[in-house]
Amino acid sequence: MTGNERTEVSRFGKVPLLYVLVALAAVLPFLTGLGNGFVFDDQGLVLENPAVWSDSPITPWQSRYWPESDTAGLYRPVATFSYWLDGRLFGKSPVGFFTTNYLLHMLVSLLVLSCLRALFPTRHRLALAAASIYAVHPLHSEAVVGIAGRAELCAALGALLAYRVGLVWLRGSQNVALIPLSALALLLGLLGKESATGLLLVLGFHLVATLFGSGSSPNAEERAHAARRTVMLGVGWGVAVAVALLARIRVLGELFALGPVTQTDNVLAHVGPADRILTALYVQAYSFGQLVWPRSLSPDYSYPQIVPTGAHSVIGAAFGAVALGLLAWALVRRDLEVLWGLVFAVATAILTSNLVFPIGTVYGERLAYLPSLGVIWVLVVLIGRVLRPRPLAIALTAAVVVALGVRSAVRAPDWKTNVTLFEAATRTSSHSAKTWTNAALALIKEGRIEDGLQRAQRAIELDATYAPAVQAIGSALVQLGKPNEAIPWLEKNRNIAGKRGTEALIELGNAQLALQDGEKALGYFTEARSRSKPNDERWMVGLASAYALQSSWSESVQYWQNAVAIKPEDPAFRQRYAYVLWQHGELDQSEAIYRALWNENRTDPERANELAWFLAVTERYPEEALRLAADAYGRRPDANVADTWLEAWLQARGCEEARAWLEETEFPTTIRQPLESKLAERCGGSGNVGSSSDVGSSGVVGSSGDSSGAELEEREEEDGRER
Repeated sequence: MTGNERTEVSRFGKVPLLYVLVALAAVLPFLTGLGNGFVFDDQGLVLENPAVWSDSPITPWQSRYWPESDTAGLYRPVATFSYWLDGRLFGKSPVGFFTTNYLLHMLVSLLVLSCLRALFPTRHRLALAAASIYAVHPLHSEAVVGIAGRAELCAALGALLAYRVGLVWLRGSQNVALIPLSALALLLGLLGKESATGLLLVLGFHLVATLFGSGSSPNAEERAHAARRTVMLGVGWGVAVAVALLARIRVLGELFALGPVTQTDNVLAHVGPADRILTALYVQAYSFGQLVWPRSLSPDYSYPQIVPTGAHSVIGAAFGAVALGLLAWALVRRDLEVLWGLVFAVATAILTSNLVFPIGTVYGERLAYLPSLGVIWVLVVLIGRVLRPRPLAIALTAAVVVALGVRSAVRAPDWKTNVTLFEAATRTSSHSAKTWTNAALALIKEGRIEDGLQRAQRAIELDATYAPAVQAIGSALVQLGKPNEAIPWLEKNRNIAGKRGTEALIELGNAQLALQDGEKALGYFTEARSRSKPNDERWMVGLASAYALQSSWSESVQYWQNAVAIKPEDPAFRQRYAYVLWQHGELDQSEAIYRALWNENRTDPERANELAWFLAVTERYPEEALRLAADAYGRRPDANVADTWLEAWLQARGCEEARAWLEETEFPTTIRQPLESKLAERCGGSGNVGSSSDVGSSGVVGSSGDSSGAELEEREEEDGRER
């Protein structure tokens, strides 16, 4: 260490404190997202991924990144294995998964500081500034706060760890074991995400700098020795890349297994090379703008948010020219600080930029996670050279870090639910059909059908052929009780999607159920069955409901039994299974299920009401039904439970006592009038209890004693559609 370097360090303070500051900066701004849930891609990558919930830790290493997909073409076992570990430690609690993401981001940020300090030992202040900005930057939110962003964190951690260990070797260490150690770290990064391969280009920069850089030794022999050490490290890294590729081929069956990319996901996969490259450069310019001014951020930029246009091409060409100009300027000056940042940014972004070849997405903020380091470093270096005096530079850096941290803290809660995520996205990606569709689907799932329908219609305005948007409109109309209006939309979606139109078939079946046409519904669900996974409960529920509509109780029982076997934890499935068992005449089994559901949660008025209705109508235990119904009404005083209560009185005590009970009990007019009408219909003036053997419970939403069998079946199928 030179005298100047020692002075710089002594003035700058104790080294451990620097790392503590960066560690805090990496975590604190994102803590506002700790209460978020599993959203969007988390469903497929985590919750529904068999590899994550397998008993064997080997399974994630033998599985595709996207489960049961032959077209995704991705193999990222380190990311999947990290989910597996989280599942063992935290179950399905999202807090544990977020904690792991935050820890990984903190480690990456610490490695950023360590690498910059090792690369530029006289620039410790600049290294701290760059690492702090990197740690808090809101552009990294998608990778840090989004659980599905884990692959970016794993790739960055492995790549930077390999780089840091490699720098020790390049700086003259005689420990040859550092080469395989560095290669192992890089291999883990590559198995986290393929983009870590770009680090090889950074090593190429070191080789060139060793041979021709202004900071190299003038001694030819020393240059050659340093170059040999760089090549040795490069061989180790090359072996790591080869092993990763072989593992990929073994699992995927081929090196590049990416299937057809839709225009919606990446329009650049559908244009010529010139348009693709110029628009890709525009995207990089846009990403650079987000680094400098991260006001407008979004989890989605798909078609037609970003499309090849003349304006985009001009901006892309200008950005490329400026970048090349800066590179040429740094080369002429042999400015290794600026050159390193430019090379690092290009090297780590090259595989995901669409410049060399189109990938599966036009742009995602998560893709900037590692490349942003190079850009941030260049900006800090250039501004640091201009900004004087030093106290002003320190104050400005602190202000920037605080402002960026506040922006990250404000944005992190966007990932709370699918609704919050995509409603926020519609404000920043207002020209993305996919964004509006995702918002529509999230709202529909939450029961906000009208709001969801409006979002889906906006998506159609942007892209009339986007199948999920068409599907969302059809689904919303079915749930709004407008099956006739829904069918043309669902048929359109079926035609657009072709062989992939399973969702359309299921919704077409639901529409026919709403129209009480069990035969047509059966045909749609049968076709959906032939195209779906064997364990997809949706077609099972559809077939069960279609058979129930035709009073084919034996077949309905069979499919409900299968659906319950797949989702035994779903109380709605078990309730409907109990109902069809009842209609099939298997009263003992039906009662056992109703009682089990009630025993699991005796404070739930819905479950008490269902059991009470069953016990009253079947005349098994009408006195017990009376007590259950009274308790249920006390917890939820609505017309449905009041009807069950009256039915229990009729079965347990007869018409006279039921009439006396109704006269003595206070009910709102909206509840009392239907009860009086039912009592008059059932008892008349004779005082005898009328037959109720033709009345049953839907097993899900509760039932009224005067409902017909068809109405009850319709309720059952309506709940099936919501599932």
